[in-house]
Formats: sequence, structure tokens, C-alpha cells
Amino acid sequence: MNKSKCKVEDRMFQADMTPMIDCIFQLLIFFMCSIHFRELEGKLQSWLPSTSGPDIRAIDVIPNEIRVKIQYDQVMRKISYFVADMKVNTIDELVTELKWGIDKTKQAGGLAPSIKLAPEKNVPFQPVVDVLNGCKYAEIGKIEFAALH
Repeated sequence: MNKSKCKVEDRMFQADMTPMIDCIFQLLIFFMCSIHFRELEGKLQSWLPSTSGPDIRAIDVIPNEIRVKIQYDQVMRKISYFVADMKVNTIDELVTELKWGIDKTKQAGGLAPSIKLAPEKNVPFQPVVDVLNGCKYAEIGKIEFAALH
């Protein structure tokens, strides 16, 4: 008798889950179909000027950096300095070119450009220190190192 009682109780409290799962899936499908996603690709909020602006070709480009490249020839054991792709032979010439470039930029109405040092991987430390000392002597404050390629 005890066994039959358990079976009757189990049957009384057992609920059929199929209608509830059906209802949940229908609600899920309804919300998935009715949702509208915002399109962000290709659309940016921007406020552009109504006039065309000044003629860009008439404006002189003022450099914001002067690149100093330092190369080392391992065969000849010789250091080469380049200021804006122009070869200079000594530190004194390098400092003179840097001063001239900074003065030219200031005369054009720009801010003092930064000096960007770009030594190659095989350059010894002393030429880099010499360039830094030359920049200090020329009273150049903004000195940066370029990332190696």
C-alpha cells in the first residue's frame, strides 16, 4: 500500500513543462523579431563647417619635428649624421643645421619643433650622447627618440 501511495502522489504533482517551454520560445522569437539595432557603421555624428575654408595649397607646411638619423658603418667604422635627409659630417655642423631649422620654423610662425633622434640598431652609445649634448648646447628642449622599424 505504501508503494501505490507514492505513485499517486508523484502523478498529482507532476506538471507538464511543454506548454511553458512553448510560451517562452514564442516570447523569445517575438522579441528577437521586433528588436531594432542601432546602425553605427558608416554613420558618425559630426558638425562640419558650412563654408569650404581656406585654400590648403596656399598654406606653407611648418614641420613639427626635425628628424636626426644616426648611421654606423661597421666596415669603415664611421658614424654618419643626417638632418632631415641631409648628410652632415660633424656634431658642430649638426647643431648648426638644427639651430637653423628651429629658427626658420619660428620665423614662419610655428612653435619650436621637436628633435626626433633615429639611431640605427648598431650605433654605439657615444654618438647618440654627442647628439644629445649638442642639442643641450643649442638649447633645444624637445628631444624624442624614434621607434626602431
